[in-house]
Amino acid sequence: MMRSRPPASLQAVLLCGVTWLLPSLGVAEETASPATAKSAVGEAGSQPVAAPVLDEATLIARLRSTTESEAAAAARKLGEAKTLTAQAALLDALAIGVSPKVAAAALSAVSSLRSADALPILELYAHHRNPDLRKRATQGLVALVVAPEETAPAAKPQVGKKPAKLVTTKPGVPHEELAPKIVPQLIASLSDGSAEVRQVAAEALGLRREKSAEPALIKLLQRKDTAAPEALGLIGGPDTARALGEMIGTVPNYLVTATLGALLKRSDFGPEPVRTEVVKMLGKMPGDQPVDFLSDYVKATDTDKESKARPSRAEAQKIIEQRTAK
Repeated sequence: MMRSRPPASLQAVLLCGVTWLLPSLGVAEETASPATAKSAVGEAGSQPVAAPVLDEATLIARLRSTTESEAAAAARKLGEAKTLTAQAALLDALAIGVSPKVAAAALSAVSSLRSADALPILELYAHHRNPDLRKRATQGLVALVVAPEETAPAAKPQVGKKPAKLVTTKPGVPHEELAPKIVPQLIASLSDGSAEVRQVAAEALGLRREKSAEPALIKLLQRKDTAAPEALGLIGGPDTARALGEMIGTVPNYLVTATLGALLKRSDFGPEPVRTEVVKMLGKMPGDQPVDFLSDYVKATDTDKESKARPSRAEAQKIIEQRTAK
């Protein structure tokens, strides 16, 4: 018994339905797996999706994470936030106690805020047994009494216009009223067991032109410490010049030479007879370094008639000619 075929009209309906359904199935296959699609886009070289920005509450919670890297990253982000809430969270974590890695990140973050509220914590960590934490705490103390960077980056020039010059500002010291407490601590840090701590303290005292630190810096130089020359050059006076003369033969020549050269670079160093003595002492030091310092001095004083008439400049020129003559 033969089965009858469906009417032609029904066949057409079924065929149209199948034809309509096939493209739909194709679309479904393409969109069924978003992860697969994103992966394919990623493989094609498109930019990855940006990570979500964590809110302050989440960062504070992560600051107490048992995973050091996560807690340290949270500390850095809280420092960038620069809010009172973030600062309080960092100080609380340091007060309660965290691992050295997290404490290091938190101290750096706190230092960047330059807040007087951080002073007790910074003083505490400046005496920590960990030398890296002492260094970071000392940097935090320095940030409170040393002016920040004086040169700000220029704005990006518009097309067709000349680039703008660097904008020079003269920022004040953040908390000069704290200097009577902090400066003695920096001077004490010149005797720290860590060379890095001594370097941070010496640089800060030099930048402050802290005359009260001169005796301690002279002792530091006598201990053959490389942190001393530049700082002494910034703040030293006649007593420093005389002390350097007495150190020749007992302190490495390169340290004495570096200190003499740093003194000579200062336009306010003097009086002129003392400056001339510094030039003569440099002339007695061995090597090429003294000649370089004297040459720089001659160039720096080649600005006006008064500078050119200085006896110290004439002495420097004479020494250069004698030591460079073939």
